[in-house]
Amino acid sequence: MQEEWKNLDSQELKGLFRKHFLRGALFLLALIIFIFVIALSFEPQIKVAADWLTVKFGFGGLTLLVFISDMIISPIPPDAALFFIGKSHMHEEWYLFVPFLGFVSSLAGVMGWLIGRRLQHLKIVNVWLASFVDEHHDSVSRFGFWMVVLGALTPLPFSVTCWVAGIFQLDFKRFFIASLFRVPRFVLYYWAIFYSGEIATLLRSIL
Repeated sequence: MQEEWKNLDSQELKGLFRKHFLRGALFLLALIIFIFVIALSFEPQIKVAADWLTVKFGFGGLTLLVFISDMIISPIPPDAALFFIGKSHMHEEWYLFVPFLGFVSSLAGVMGWLIGRRLQHLKIVNVWLASFVDEHHDSVSRFGFWMVVLGALTPLPFSVTCWVAGIFQLDFKRFFIASLFRVPRFVLYYWAIFYSGEIATLLRSIL
């Protein structure tokens, strides 16, 4: 791990952090505003739908949603599970559900890492990941640990980052530690979703 901390002095890595954390902040802000606007008109309907979904599919269904969404590229983001928890009776025990889903997301990343290691020689895999690999080849090969951290914390696709980390054979221990940053990310996003109204109101008063 000493090498990873030394890499933090790299100007290139600092640039990657600035770039992707800025994108993450903008994405989170857009998410807060979107949920606030939707809730203004449809709060009762959203709560009824969220309660129905959580009762119908249970926490196991939300866990499966997160696992699949973060193992492969899915049209349904894992944040949907956080939204349903925040708008349903599950919020009362969010401190159990949300960190657990973050850990499930990390395990999904591990599965992606294993898939990348096992299927790296398949042409279809190389074609599917070609654009990401072309853009981030040097960064992943030099800063593999921190690229996984960025994938865990920012809009950089987490599942793709994990696949590519497997393809580049990033050491598993380092990879797993980096993937655990998914847990605080889930907690942060959950609170942003749950308190979107208060945050939007604060931002409106400031601006």
